[in-house]
Amino acid sequence: MRGKPEQNFPAFRAAAERLRGLGHTVWSPAEYDLQHGYDPVSDPEPALVECMKHDLPALLACDAVALLPGWQHSTGAQLEAHVALVCGLPLIDATTGERIWAVTRTNPVHQQAF
Repeated sequence: MRGKPEQNFPAFRAAAERLRGLGHTVWSPAEYDLQHGYDPVSDPEPALVECMKHDLPALLACDAVALLPGWQHSTGAQLEAHVALVCGLPLIDATTGERIWAVTRTNPVHQQAF
């Protein structure tokens, strides 16, 4: 997440490890960036459009989308959650691995489970 220390890569790393431990196959945008030479400590934050150029195609190849705590405050994560919902992909809590409530335009947490 842009604007956080190290762009929240430690949280992405921990979530990926936790979800793999639960048996999930994980594609992580943070791991992608690191594999492509990005350093979240010393490199400037990339523009959102540059992130979405690789994040959205990868998201569409997934069976579900895991969201980190505080995703509601991240423009990129909100966009990814919206795309997932429109495309019928479940959203899961990256901390617990459990499905979360559906997100709608009028209510960020809708009272119908997926």
